[in-house]
Amino acid sequence: MEKETKSFKCMACRAFDSKWIQILGDCPAVDECLKKKKGCCWNLLNFYNCFARGLSQIAFANNPITGTLVLLALFAASPTVGVGGLVGASVSVLTAMAFGIQKPLITSGLTTYNGALVGIITTSLLPLLYSKPVTLYVWMFIIFGASLSVIINSCIDNLFSSSQKNVLPPLTLTFNAIQLLMFVCLMSSNASEQEHGATVQDISTKTQETYPIPTSNSSATALFSHQNSAKHIFAFPKKLPPYRKRTYTLGVSGHSAADWSRSGVGFAIGVVLSVGQVHGLNDLWASVIIMLGIFIYSPIHLVTGIIGAGLGSTCGILLANEDFDDVYNGLWGYNGFLASVAISSIFFLPSIRSFIVAGANVVTAALVQKAFQLGFKQLNLPYLTVPYVLTTLIFLQAKVKDGSPIRIKNISYPEKHLYEHYVGMRKDSSPHKDQEMSCDACRSTSNAGKSQTILTPE
Repeated sequence: MEKETKSFKCMACRAFDSKWIQILGDCPAVDECLKKKKGCCWNLLNFYNCFARGLSQIAFANNPITGTLVLLALFAASPTVGVGGLVGASVSVLTAMAFGIQKPLITSGLTTYNGALVGIITTSLLPLLYSKPVTLYVWMFIIFGASLSVIINSCIDNLFSSSQKNVLPPLTLTFNAIQLLMFVCLMSSNASEQEHGATVQDISTKTQETYPIPTSNSSATALFSHQNSAKHIFAFPKKLPPYRKRTYTLGVSGHSAADWSRSGVGFAIGVVLSVGQVHGLNDLWASVIIMLGIFIYSPIHLVTGIIGAGLGSTCGILLANEDFDDVYNGLWGYNGFLASVAISSIFFLPSIRSFIVAGANVVTAALVQKAFQLGFKQLNLPYLTVPYVLTTLIFLQAKVKDGSPIRIKNISYPEKHLYEHYVGMRKDSSPHKDQEMSCDACRSTSNAGKSQTILTPE
């Protein structure tokens, strides 16, 4: 009986020691393999490892397999957007290496995701917002913005880390600042073209020759709140019911059973599209591919994100004034996805209290998003991920007297956070300490001492 109990207690230890787990989560198998290899080809693989992890870090994942699936989703949705992500991420990695940024930051993709977002969002939104094709002039902006993101992100990280008590992550603050500045500059250049004789109709005609844009009245795509001034650039499944062309008011009588079914399908697809909108994509199948990549990284990560996207979309229904196009296109869910994941599975130990704080963060981000919709619309600018960044930086200061929710010191994936917390609890509560540890993994973690634990209550 005692032997069976010890075997059950160390089931998690054996799982984390297995070869299969080495390619999941943070995928340590790839890093360990590349450390031992030298040569030109291996250097290219090491570069791709940093590049792919940067793409996955857009959704708080740190796995090259996830990043590869994200890249595949980008090209599946739009080759131009795929090239934008490829250029932005590559320039960021090269800039970080040139400036001597710490190697662990480069390897984990923390210096790359802002530049990748600059390339993705510029190529996806520029034709929609300002009817401008992605020319060589725009690519120069993308290269400069991706390089600048590495420097600014390092500065913000140093600024937020100056307080040893309450260290804050930079999140996508750098991306938002650079992207908005880029759009302001490109918008000004567009106005200059019009002053020199180029009409809006001429520019729109040229844009449609390069980017086939449907002419039906549909809401804007990735990260854009306007509903009538932009059209879809990404393909949408043609066999879906026409729920997106109608307005449904939940809780109001007078709708048929088919109407209720279509509105429910629209809501569900909007939640799935929220995952793609995190990466600037309004494509259902691309969103499914990205969800698969996030599942490979962490099932808990994906589940908490989907719950956040669903809660954010629900807030969108309550705040959208019966116009649910943005809900059905995932525009009310992507900030909720990021806000939920950041609090409930990345920066805090997954627990009931962290889930409650994450829910409050999602709702607050939705309210901020509604306010930003009204303000940014007047400026003809997208609000991007500004709502989630502002609210998450506030809710990361959440704490109560008993130290819960528990803040993570060294970020990894949620399953590992729970595992190491379990091992730490066993070590602290055991009267015999090391003697009670039933496997080498538990004893090594116990001998490391409290100073090296990844969990530190604030």
